[in-house]
Amino acid sequence: MIPNGKSFALLALCLTTAACADRLALDVRCTPRGAEILVGGKVVGTCPATVRYEIGEEDKKRGTLQVKEMTVRWLSGASVTIPATTADLKQGYSRELAIARPQDHPGNDVDMKRARELEEEEARQRELEAQKLRLGGNGGGGGGGGY
Repeated sequence: MIPNGKSFALLALCLTTAACADRLALDVRCTPRGAEILVGGKVVGTCPATVRYEIGEEDKKRGTLQVKEMTVRWLSGASVTIPATTADLKQGYSRELAIARPQDHPGNDVDMKRARELEEEEARQRELEAQKLRLGGNGGGGGGGGY
């Protein structure tokens, strides 16, 4: 569980396992879940999500990658901005970032409700997948997954 922050977030950036050799993978986790992740003003995902940064040849030569400023914004309007930083590629190509919603911003009940709704939807999706497996295969449906 991610501890609650007062007006800023808990920011834990740590080495995990190596990922794709040409991308830095930043696994973003939020408490409560469901916040939008914005990089450069554009929504790139919803917590939890993995944000990937291309690593160019020059970045590899330097051994560092400039990671753009990131904002995490909950439905209530509460937000946390993580300043741009430099990632040391010698520490691997995968990181974790844990962000807690600022407790001093109103609307925590709205954000908690959204998190519960997401969890319920995921549970329904897991149940549908389990039913498909019990029925023997993909259930005749097309469609991919992922994004």
